[in-house]
Amino acid sequence: MSLAHARLGQRPEGAFARGVAAWLRPRNLALAACVVIAGWLVFVPLAALLYTAFTEDTGFGPGPASLKNFIEAYSSWHILRLFGNSLIFAAGTALLTLIMGGLVAWVVERTDAPCGTLFHALALLSLPREVGLHPESGKPIVAGFGRYGPYIQHDGKYASLGSTEEVFEVGLNRAVSLLAEKAASSRARHGPSVIKELGEHPELRGKVQVLTGRYGPYVKHGKVNATLPRDREPEQVTLEEAVELIAARSAKGPAKKKPAKKPARKSGKSNKETVEETAG
Repeated sequence: MSLAHARLGQRPEGAFARGVAAWLRPRNLALAACVVIAGWLVFVPLAALLYTAFTEDTGFGPGPASLKNFIEAYSSWHILRLFGNSLIFAAGTALLTLIMGGLVAWVVERTDAPCGTLFHALALLSLPREVGLHPESGKPIVAGFGRYGPYIQHDGKYASLGSTEEVFEVGLNRAVSLLAEKAASSRARHGPSVIKELGEHPELRGKVQVLTGRYGPYVKHGKVNATLPRDREPEQVTLEEAVELIAARSAKGPAKKKPAKKPARKSGKSNKETVEETAG
């Protein structure tokens, strides 16, 4: 175990106190209060509903556990008739929507009917269109038209689309890929960006960060940069791991620079003198 790791282990009460202080922030307390209120409004009625569904009504309140309610519901002709009507209504609605959508698409794409422009205008009124929720952040990805053409947007970040049709057709997987490609090109163009703030170095002070740069993710403290192992996710790096990587990198010393190539020595004679000697 390294010296840095040992010193970190000597102060568990400090880490515990910092963790408690972080949880007692107003934002976290407000979030906890919202969770408690939502749980009370949702789970308590749901529990009561489930309890009464699996008990027999005695006229004076719920009685012993029983499946009588379910047996009566699913053996009743009226209930089965309602289920059948619901299935017929759902199938009919889906079929009618498919027919109408296919007809509108055929009119817009295959004919020169005047109403085609109207359909285009109605489609534009539905923009920006929500493509779906980003699998990492859970925030929506939307597609629309902007000053520079069609685009997708997520959490304040934009990526261009190749054509107008993609605004209405782009799917979630394609949108996530485009956003990732745009983020990677932006990082390469603007230099390193911070992925995670790990806190203050326990011995040397100063902040320790996880960044991503041109050659991949790394941890940084002051002027010391240490590359992360290939099998380590940058978002999961802890302060203890970063301190060990930085200590190992510092022990190796500064990186050696390659010696600059010496410029080629010029010949003492000019081109004119060389030509005259050759002619002579």
